[in-house]
Amino acid sequence: MKTQVAKKEEVTRDWYLVDVDNKVLGRVATQIANVLRGKNKPTFTPSVDTGDFVIVVNAEKIARPTTATPRTRAASRRSLPAS
Repeated sequence: MKTQVAKKEEVTRDWYLVDVDNKVLGRVATQIANVLRGKNKPTFTPSVDTGDFVIVVNAEKIARPTTATPRTRAASRRSLPAS
């Protein structure tokens, strides 16, 4: 069995309509990026544009995290006193 490589002329593009009402920004952005690159297709080839078209609806109603915890900086070994 040989590896399949997509050719520019053989790529079929679809249109996706994404409703992001009350969805988490980071997760939706990752899914949209995968569709735009074409990583959701079995014929994905990094050197060929196999991505689809995406239309985003209700972008102003996207859910933003309200109770985000501040990142704490972990102490490194270099900050400890030498023994």
